[in-house]
Amino acid sequence: MSVLGLAKAAVRLEWNIYVSLARWAFRRPAVPAGGTALGYARMVTPVLALWIFGSAAETVAIHFIVPWEIPRLVLDVLDRAPDLGVAVGDVGIDGCSVE
Repeated sequence: MSVLGLAKAAVRLEWNIYVSLARWAFRRPAVPAGGTALGYARMVTPVLALWIFGSAAETVAIHFIVPWEIPRLVLDVLDRAPDLGVAVGDVGIDGCSVE
């Protein structure tokens, strides 16, 4: 994937995150005409909160545990890669091969 393609994917992901947060905050799910909305935010919200806390704690832990600047930056990039939808290695997040 080129740098431009990666940047576009990151911007698209960021936009979709904010759209999803707005829908969640205003309780306006994207339901097609004739569809039925099923509420699951009560079950998902604690998991998402723990995921966000764990992700932040992991980043702080890396900075305290790894004293060298370059390896720390590499670990930061590898730590954030799945959040941006980037595959680390030859298998993507969803298990599909990356070309």
